[in-house]
Amino acid sequence: MADSHELSSSSSSSSLSSNDSSDMFDGDFSDEESDVDGYGIAPVFGLYPYMFEPVCDSDEQAMMEAEEDELEDAKKLEDLSSWCQCGNCAIMETARECVCCCGVKQVQAKLDDPALAGAHLGCVTDHPGLEGICYNIWTLEVAAMAYKQRYGSIKIKGPANEKYRFVAYRQFVRWCWDYLGREVRVVIPSCMMIKIREAFPSTACYKGFKLAGED
Repeated sequence: MADSHELSSSSSSSSLSSNDSSDMFDGDFSDEESDVDGYGIAPVFGLYPYMFEPVCDSDEQAMMEAEEDELEDAKKLEDLSSWCQCGNCAIMETARECVCCCGVKQVQAKLDDPALAGAHLGCVTDHPGLEGICYNIWTLEVAAMAYKQRYGSIKIKGPANEKYRFVAYRQFVRWCWDYLGREVRVVIPSCMMIKIREAFPSTACYKGFKLAGED
């Protein structure tokens, strides 16, 4: 009888242990809790690996983005291949001037001109229209007169090349961007800046790109 009672108790205990074990795991591995979050990460025992991490505030986010921008700018000033695709650019005075023509949609639109069908130009500096737009001094003289009529005098002192280079920059911007408005400036691709500087070199240091108000 004792054996029978012990067997019965053992059986009951085993059954209870089995039921307890089943109850425990049924709760921890339910379908509801196994759903992944928006990043494809599933919880472990109902906990996400980042759920107790502090939330990044707007100031911290801005600081992180600023640090990333600084690293990217530093890379531009060290590694030409990180941003130039046309093969005619050079590292400029500042990171914001390190722009390739292949990355500017307004400039690329000029390479998609139907008149150039089949030309397959890899750089805007190869465009045949630039000879008459930016390099011809008589064209630049007329453009300078139009600028003077609209805005007054051109505040450029020094050799003629200084004026020609200034007007050539404006001609290129007008050709690609049309009318921007007064004191609205855009960065001219490095390859084009180099080409204009070669056409109208300066004996002094180049000033580089400046936003309105930075002059």
